[in-house]
Amino acid sequence: MSKIPCEVIKDLLPLYIDGLTSDISNAEIEEHIGECHDCKAILDAMRTPEGEDMSMIKENKELDFLKKNKKRNKIILLGSIVAAVVLVCTILFIRLYITGDKMNADSLSVQTEVDGNRVLVDGSITDDFHDLSTVSVTDDNGVVNITVNAVQESPIRTNELHVVHDSADEVIYVYLNDSPIWVKGMQIRQAVSKVYNTRHAYMGNMSDNTKTANALHMYEIFGTFKNELKSSEQPYSWHIILDSDISSDYQSASEENMQKNAYIMLGVIQNLDEICFEYTVDGKAVEKTFTADEASEFFGNDIKGCYDDIRTLQLLFDKLGM
Repeated sequence: MSKIPCEVIKDLLPLYIDGLTSDISNAEIEEHIGECHDCKAILDAMRTPEGEDMSMIKENKELDFLKKNKKRNKIILLGSIVAAVVLVCTILFIRLYITGDKMNADSLSVQTEVDGNRVLVDGSITDDFHDLSTVSVTDDNGVVNITVNAVQESPIRTNELHVVHDSADEVIYVYLNDSPIWVKGMQIRQAVSKVYNTRHAYMGNMSDNTKTANALHMYEIFGTFKNELKSSEQPYSWHIILDSDISSDYQSASEENMQKNAYIMLGVIQNLDEICFEYTVDGKAVEKTFTADEASEFFGNDIKGCYDDIRTLQLLFDKLGM
């Protein structure tokens, strides 16, 4: 090992770094620091610029901050996602099992009695997936509207409906979830109410026509069919073109169903003059047309009266055996 003491080497290191020592001194210094770790560490420290050292420290601090911030943001994001999922699940649970939604009137089977100012409604939910949640009643000058909300089936709830309401006025109309179920002394069947709710003034709107056809379950009765509307001049006509061939064995029954549905549609679509069914019987093309005048003659009253009064529509249903 170099014989020069560490104290002397430390004093020479600044000169050595600046290149002011002789070759002999350099050799002694280099021999010493090759064997002395302390002096070498001091030399390395002297050779590292202070600004670079501070820059590295600052850079390390920034990296640490970014890492910590990124981790914190991940935690916040994860927490937000979890909170959103919990909120959605809570809202869904409340809606499905506590507050519920307004029940479709078609899924309620009820009997209605009205005695002056008192309304009695008894019934039940007809599907197997819902139970009663809440029932509310509004009353406006003898027009009573009963609103029924249902939730998912639950062992702590029932599907039975029982309503007793005393009106301040003589009862004229009773609605169940906005569908008429009792009108001026007549209890209205739900099938009639469902069709009546689709009545419309203009046959040229195919979307409205389809709602009426769906309320009558025509796709279930006749299968798929195409539609052609002739609304440029009277008579305003709706052509229903059946896709499926009809066997001659079922022709009479099919044509009877055509007549029933045509008369109902002529009654609830105000400006519809005629309905023409086009179909094949054992491959042979057939057309059958039903007019509003024929429907009125069958009914014994103006068929268009069904548009303004649901009781008239129910009388037509009764006469058609529907």
